[in-house]
Amino acid sequence: TKLSDKPLSNTAENRKRAIAYVNRLDADGGTELFNGIQEVLKFPPAPEGRLRSIVLITDGLIGDDERVIAEVQKQLKPGNRLYTFGVGFSANRFLIDRVAELGRGTSQVVIPGEPSQPVVERFFQHINNPVLTNVEVSWQGSGEAPELYPKQIPDLFANQPITVFGRKRDRSDGTLKITGTMANGQRYEKLVPVDFANTNNPTAQLSGGIAQLWGRARIKELSNQMFAKETNEGVKAITDTALDYRLMSKYTAFVAVSQNQRVEPNSSRKVEVPVEVPPNMAAPS
Repeated sequence: TKLSDKPLSNTAENRKRAIAYVNRLDADGGTELFNGIQEVLKFPPAPEGRLRSIVLITDGLIGDDERVIAEVQKQLKPGNRLYTFGVGFSANRFLIDRVAELGRGTSQVVIPGEPSQPVVERFFQHINNPVLTNVEVSWQGSGEAPELYPKQIPDLFANQPITVFGRKRDRSDGTLKITGTMANGQRYEKLVPVDFANTNNPTAQLSGGIAQLWGRARIKELSNQMFAKETNEGVKAITDTALDYRLMSKYTAFVAVSQNQRVEPNSSRKVEVPVEVPPNMAAPS
């Protein structure tokens, strides 16, 4: 159900209608997230110079993750942002986090017994204090451009840093150009010099750890491209990256091999292994 087919003006009367609508809601049955997300994605683009914040709240152990995420990738309109709240132990954290990332918003999970007020206050503090929106990072300099991840950089909010990982094979120097739109609508631009020869640079001492973080960021980006449809090229790219950087992925795993024989040859034994479920959730029959 929905209060309105289109966004309403922020008036005292509409706020009263919205609060009354929320107070009448009664959750029952399974979680039909895909239908709800389709309705949200019908919202038109936000007006020029403004952002529309869309908040998803769910307590469901929701499946069909990739279908929902692919719909967000395909249908979210410019200027609209998705924020997600998970409530309870059984909330699907992978889905909650990835929808927020692709929606250029943030995610929060509230577990039973945890005060919800501080979480809500942090959320409003974020969306009410945008520092930069439509952030872009580009390369100015010689040689090939660096591979930067994530490709789609989220908005920057107060007290919430953004981390971008990059790799440049030829190690030729240059400048990173960072642009965006400030809260007052003015254009922001900053130039950051990159000097690979400067061994006193702290990042030079951390290249090993940063390399693996870059690999993880690349795997995430490649995975994002295959939510709608898996491709052989994508699977190979993820597998190669995981092997090169010794990372676990959907297509790779760490395997421990023991030389000790623990079972009798040519014999089998049936063992029932309990499947743990989140607290307050009934086990499958």
